[in-house]
Amino acid sequence: PGDLLPVWLGWWVHIAPPPGINYHCYVHLLNAQGERVAQWDGSNFPATSWRSGDIVLSYFPITLPDTLPAGVYTVRVGMYSYPDIVGVPVLDALGQPGEPAITLGTVNITP
Repeated sequence: PGDLLPVWLGWWVHIAPPPGINYHCYVHLLNAQGERVAQWDGSNFPATSWRSGDIVLSYFPITLPDTLPAGVYTVRVGMYSYPDIVGVPVLDALGQPGEPAITLGTVNITP
């Protein structure tokens, strides 16, 4: 609690976004009840710079609340268009849209 949780995400730009579209990413830290207890939200690499075939490595520093209880938390990431706030679905191996976010795993927060 009170520290930064560094989250690194590598992702592939399959198709460059159309002109005039911008995207933001979010990383949510969820408790056992699925409630968001911390997050990082924003754009750290403008979509105007994305090119088809790019591999992007992004860093998301999540500030953990000082009052966060010790325990196991789930880390989920997703993306949305901005400023209209429309979720971007995750594509499966066949290119079919699926969930609006993916679970990266869990972290154990200790005092």
